Amino acid sequence: MCIIFLHGGMTMATAISDLYTSVTIIYAYKGDEYQGSATGFFFENIDKLFLVTNKHVVLDEKKSYKPDTFKLILHTDASNTKKNEEFIISLYKNSKKVWLEHNNSNVDIAVITPFAFQWAQRKQWTIKE
Repeated sequence: MCIIFLHGGMTMATAISDLYTSVTIIYAYKGDEYQGSATGFFFENIDKLFLVTNKHVVLDEKKSYKPDTFKLILHTDASNTKKNEEFIISLYKNSKKVWLEHNNSNVDIAVITPFAFQWAQRKQWTIKE
């Protein structure tokens, strides 16, 4: 269940638009091999952007699941969802993971840190009718 709180004159359409551009599908790859898909959402704190997802999306050692790259397709224009950009994010920089996780291994949350986006490869594209 998703609960949307409307505030300060916000309309349902605006809230849905904000949600639509805040949530992303994550395509996980190891090299060129597709590993699976998941979802995540963006969180902004003091002008820094974080991607939040489940920890098992970035690493699941019990299942030998260890993607090294995420591909995100993001809407870049809230008024035109046909305008998108593809972001390729490496999950490791100099062999070190680019996400944070809780100290308790039972907490299934991972946060991709802002510096990961500095190295993201971008490709603009528009969906044609």
